Amino acid sequence: MIKTLLLLALTASSPFAHADPSLDRLTEIEREYAESDLDAHMDISPAEMAARNKELKRVLQGEFDNELLEPGMAMYSEGARDLFKEFARHPVASYSLRKVYDPEGRIGFCFGRAMAIHLELLRAGIDKRSIRKIWAVGDLALGSLKWHHHVATMVRASDGGWWVIDPMWEGPMKATQWMFRMRWLFAKWPRLPKLEEPRLRFFVTRPERFGTELAVKYKREELFNEESYGSFFKDLMKHNRERPRIERPAKLARPRLR
Repeated sequence: MIKTLLLLALTASSPFAHADPSLDRLTEIEREYAESDLDAHMDISPAEMAARNKELKRVLQGEFDNELLEPGMAMYSEGARDLFKEFARHPVASYSLRKVYDPEGRIGFCFGRAMAIHLELLRAGIDKRSIRKIWAVGDLALGSLKWHHHVATMVRASDGGWWVIDPMWEGPMKATQWMFRMRWLFAKWPRLPKLEEPRLRFFVTRPERFGTELAVKYKREELFNEESYGSFFKDLMKHNRERPRIERPAKLARPRLR
């Protein structure tokens, strides 16, 4: 199924590689916290946090001339939907299986699903420069359930902006919509009676970042620690090893403009 994804990319020599101010600005933003704990960047005023979230949202809406695209660096809406459907029935990373690997609801495994999607995008031929992770850090709650952060993987969209592939939702969505949903459903909903501004900040990082702390990247010894994560990552890597190799389509059509 995944081999039918409609993919777009551009080569390093493409004019687009040197004419994308939104991607350049996103890289600048990432560098501010690339090698540090994301929590260290939460101690700012509500006004500054709102301003930084607004700036990130503006950058993630970045549009570009898709006529400059050449094979390798963005994804069609059809491809995003196919990828989402693939993970809806994934034997390890499906959101419907979360209680199998986390019966007490202590871990969540959003970071595990984000890693699985990151690896799948690379496997399908998406350029690594077109993949990021997006984080919501702060006071997340739904009813009596509270947690500290949520993360998902995103990929450049052929019509501008970024697709977030987050199995927790009902389908892929643009990054700005994902930010809206996280803010108003999980951060705002419990406070509706007082209409308080939620303490929630969004970050975008390189896709190999594994957690909020100290830019930790994927490490086999940590992933395969069953005391921490059970068999989730062992099962995930076993599944990836046993799958047939993806063959990329020989011809890629231009996106249909909407």
